[in-house]
Amino acid sequence: MNRTISPPISEIERIKFVEPQLIKFDNGMPVALFRDSSQEVIKLELIIDAGIKYQTKPLVANAVIEMLREGTTKHTADQIAEAFDIYGSYLNLSVNQDFSSISLFTLSKNLEKSLELLMDILQNPIFPEDKLEIYLSRRKQDFMVSNQKVVNLSSRQFSKVLFDTHPYANLVELNDYDHVKTADLKAFFGSFYGPNRSKLLLAGHYSDSILKIIAQAFEGWQTKSLPQNAVPFVLPTYTQKQWLIEKDPTMQSGLSMGKVLMNRTHPDYHKMAVVNTIFGGYFGSRLMKNIREDKGYTYGIHSFMQSFQETGIFAIKSEVNAQFTQQTIDEVYKELRLLQTNLVEMDELNKVKSYMLGQLLRQVDGAIPMSDKYLQAWQNGLNWNHFTKAIEDIKTINPDDILQLTQLYLKEESLLCVVAGKL
Repeated sequence: MNRTISPPISEIERIKFVEPQLIKFDNGMPVALFRDSSQEVIKLELIIDAGIKYQTKPLVANAVIEMLREGTTKHTADQIAEAFDIYGSYLNLSVNQDFSSISLFTLSKNLEKSLELLMDILQNPIFPEDKLEIYLSRRKQDFMVSNQKVVNLSSRQFSKVLFDTHPYANLVELNDYDHVKTADLKAFFGSFYGPNRSKLLLAGHYSDSILKIIAQAFEGWQTKSLPQNAVPFVLPTYTQKQWLIEKDPTMQSGLSMGKVLMNRTHPDYHKMAVVNTIFGGYFGSRLMKNIREDKGYTYGIHSFMQSFQETGIFAIKSEVNAQFTQQTIDEVYKELRLLQTNLVEMDELNKVKSYMLGQLLRQVDGAIPMSDKYLQAWQNGLNWNHFTKAIEDIKTINPDDILQLTQLYLKEESLLCVVAGKL
């Protein structure tokens, strides 16, 4: 073997997606099953329609999900934490604009005992006032520290600008931490946490008997009456295109640029993902080469697409040398104009295609990663066809497509710009 010669690069011809077994428990809750006997590990993830967009008071959705492990009618917070440690289990709690998520990772042999704890948390939380006060105090301190950073100031204002009064903006002010009460958490939990607002994903090494135990546990979870739907998203009317939050003295400026664009249900979503990757979506992107490597204005700049249930965004984020804030903005627009007027070279496009297909292949390596990827589609009413189309779009997109897509969706005048620091 001649180790001075690099191995040939093989094109990814196809990616095999394993179809889950789709069932429903007796209470109507949809379940997706990914069985894998290679390791004695199970991941159980519950996705609940209880995201930030459903709250009527700031911080409540976050507080509910994070306070679930802080005590039940049967166990204290310390007892819950100690039990999960003994079983070698890990509980991850999170929330975003659309959903709340509860993930349990455990050894197959300890699933039954870990599940008992999980169901206790789901059915009998008490949201103790003393724990809530500590939680809010810590989060308030974190908020105060975070608000001193220009990159966070820019991101907060950018969300406010993009979404206006819609809950997707997730607007939080300092005094909001003083107004969250236990009653707010109990009311939100009582309204939104139930099997008829949830989906369950099970992946890993489980037997039919384990599946029966899980089904019996969740079928005891009571169905809730459906509350009023979330506020629908309506695209705001933007009366200005640029905002400045002055902060002096500062060595850095936080920069956020972008627009409301599309979510993953849009037919052009995957092709726009290719455009985004070329522009600023990976380390070898045009923004990184120009603004980081050539100009030295920043240590890092990136663009991304974020999909929500009702809409999606395209955004560019960076923290730049304050002396070069306007120059950075100018270079972003310059790179955008180049994509709109010059055809992308095939060498560059093929590199991006290989990168994106490689990333997708890595993300479905094993039952648990496969289930995570499937969830991105499933929670939006889609299936593996969504990612099959992604592969097709990545493989077939050409320089003319990129030119037309950039001209159609990323007009310079359509982008909003928020700077925190100096301009």
